[in-house]
Amino acid sequence: MSKVEPVQYSTAGRAALEPGALALNRAIATRDGGRLTLHLASGASKTLLDTNECGPDNLVYERCVHYHFLGHLQKQQFFLLSESFYEGANFVLIDEVTGELQRFGDLRAGFGNSDTGISGFRARHLRDRRSEIHEEAKT
Repeated sequence: MSKVEPVQYSTAGRAALEPGALALNRAIATRDGGRLTLHLASGASKTLLDTNECGPDNLVYERCVHYHFLGHLQKQQFFLLSESFYEGANFVLIDEVTGELQRFGDLRAGFGNSDTGISGFRARHLRDRRSEIHEEAKT
């Protein structure tokens, strides 16, 4: 059994992972300053914008958000990102087909449990929603 390295939980740790992840996924994920663009399988794009009202003179909690691309879960057809705030962060899965997103407070909770977290209900929910959208498009 291989050892799973812990994911960097600090904002700085997650940000440090992004350049390597983008280099490995140039065709599907790009960053231009505070703009992270994901290229969906449908040919559409999904853009996430960082907001920078994070300083001591202009702190607005809901406008202090930074996204970091962490990887592409090719088999599951999801992009993995982090969404960091002034205090706290989420992991985010974005469906590479529909562009829908699902937030997770902690990835560790999902591994090994088929009903919750990244490996369970939420990922299944996104796949089910992807099927619904595909069926709606046929009609």
